[in-house]
Amino acid sequence: MKITHIECYVLKGARGTVKGFHSSTGVRNTILVKTFTDNDIYGIGEAFCVGPDSATLHWVKYFEEQLIGQDPRRIEYLWARMYQGARIPPGSSGMAALSAIEMTLWDILGKSVNSPVYELLGGQFRDRVRGYDGAGGDSPEQLCEAIQKAIERGLTAIKTSPLPSNFRSLLWNDALAAAEERMKIVREKFGYSFDIALDTHAAIFEPSKTLEIEETVRPYKPLFIEDPIRMENYQAMADLRKKFHVPLATGECTFTKWQTGQLISLKAVDIFNPDICLVGGMLELKKIAANAEGNDLSIAPHNPMGPVATMVNIHFAFSTPNFVILEHRGPTDIEKNIVINTPETKEGYFSLPQGAGWGIDLNMEFLKDYISNDYWHREEYFLEDGTPAHI
Repeated sequence: MKITHIECYVLKGARGTVKGFHSSTGVRNTILVKTFTDNDIYGIGEAFCVGPDSATLHWVKYFEEQLIGQDPRRIEYLWARMYQGARIPPGSSGMAALSAIEMTLWDILGKSVNSPVYELLGGQFRDRVRGYDGAGGDSPEQLCEAIQKAIERGLTAIKTSPLPSNFRSLLWNDALAAAEERMKIVREKFGYSFDIALDTHAAIFEPSKTLEIEETVRPYKPLFIEDPIRMENYQAMADLRKKFHVPLATGECTFTKWQTGQLISLKAVDIFNPDICLVGGMLELKKIAANAEGNDLSIAPHNPMGPVATMVNIHFAFSTPNFVILEHRGPTDIEKNIVINTPETKEGYFSLPQGAGWGIDLNMEFLKDYISNDYWHREEYFLEDGTPAHI
């Protein structure tokens, strides 16, 4: 079996028109990849939507040149050719493309032996996979409404920002007061039998400010605080973790086992949340999880992407001992039509995937209406004095 060609589809509008709970997220495009072989078996994957999307598409075509004529089942070998062939370690767009292609290879391998991918990764470790979704709302009341909708969907956990979206324009003491009010009202309404994860989205530059946030929300028992400071300074993250009482989660902006390994060595993390669409794909995330397990750390994958990425993560979660919880979005009606057998939670959990490979497929006839050259760019933010703000 040989690879014949690889296609990349940038879809606009599949995610609907609703922004994420971070206003900077905007309405992203969806980037899907499909690898074809000479015996009619193909595989699908999803790339992280970095913004701008066009760079990822060009990386896919670059990697395609290396892979045509190769056996798709040699996953470790082909990963090395893509990664090492770039000479300079690829950045976010390159790793997004590499991750998506790697996913397609696992789908092909599973189909070629008529097996679900999780069976090829050590088999079923648990009976079901717990999921959580994002919940937005600038006011505590709006946040409570979003949480109520999540509960009505059967979810037992959500993730939100501890701060309102306009925190950059507030005096810091006022921002902290807003965080206190949000958590207080939410806990008074829903109690402590519902988990709330918090995400400052790496938008706070000063560790001292993030520590004040942690001290403010600590009494309300968050599940974790994600990316409390910028991810570039691993030592600062490690120093902050020593002072936190709430578990510190990070990893969504790290690539490969080498970067995540540095976080482990520095003891800079409690809960890893790498993104399988960015970190290097399934096998790389399994290696990271094994390293984390050996250091008594757990994994809660970052996954604000579409149904293809969610299903890939579900296979990872079912086969990984130190998995905790999976981020996901409830699929839109458009996504349900694009992805055949779209995964959804029932009573807050995903069930065991069925079928060979990922157990899902793309409805190409429906998908083609959403292919676009209108590439997505992230929204920029500025402080009151005109300083470019962290997103």
